[in-house]
Amino acid sequence: MIKKCPELKNWNSSFNGLEEDYLQNKDKYENLYKLFSDKKSLQVLNSVIEYRKTFDINLFVKIAEPPEKHYFEDFMPRADVFVDCGAYDGDSILSYINFNPDYKMIYCFEPDCTSFEKAKSALKEYSNIQFYQAGLSDCKKTLKFNALGDMGSMISDSGDTEIDCVALDDIVKENTALIKMDIEGAELDAISGAKHLIENGSPLAISVYHKPSDIWMILELILSINPRYKFYLRHYSNCIFETVLYGVAN
Repeated sequence: MIKKCPELKNWNSSFNGLEEDYLQNKDKYENLYKLFSDKKSLQVLNSVIEYRKTFDINLFVKIAEPPEKHYFEDFMPRADVFVDCGAYDGDSILSYINFNPDYKMIYCFEPDCTSFEKAKSALKEYSNIQFYQAGLSDCKKTLKFNALGDMGSMISDSGDTEIDCVALDDIVKENTALIKMDIEGAELDAISGAKHLIENGSPLAISVYHKPSDIWMILELILSINPRYKFYLRHYSNCIFETVLYGVAN
């Protein structure tokens, strides 16, 4: 698709550098086959890699999981605390509440003003939710941000506004929490800001499709913090979006 429609690279940065990253880091991709814990993960990984070689969009049709399982697969623990990094309009939090109606605390992080207000409105009837209109990074800082009012809002050097960013370890005081991250390419820095939570074995559901190298760099970073994780890979769309890395500590 990219070779036939190169304008897609300008439409979304997730399309940029897919083939190049694979060719330059074949050893990283091959090593991934040793790190996943079930056959389905290997099928997903194989399709992701084959797409980077062939750009055959039909590869994703064959591996797409039902959207209702997005972030909350059966192998994920029903943790009492949920941290939603990139909450958008609160849809994933509603899914978590359905996944674990007996939750104790939810942390909602969304820097985009429009999406943040939608999330607060959608979740106003629920208790024990702390809302933070902030982005996530490795420490407290101010960064430029493209505020689009939709799922594509992101931290960017060319951003039209500025947002406050925080580190999860500075906010979440519980020892562990189920952490979901979909923050448009800022995941690596956010993981670095959650070392304490990851050292303690927090279950993880992290998007790994925003940048070509995310699929191996994010996994390597998690292992460098805590080598006790088992990993799973799932995909939830008929295109390159919505590939999720799951980490469950032994």
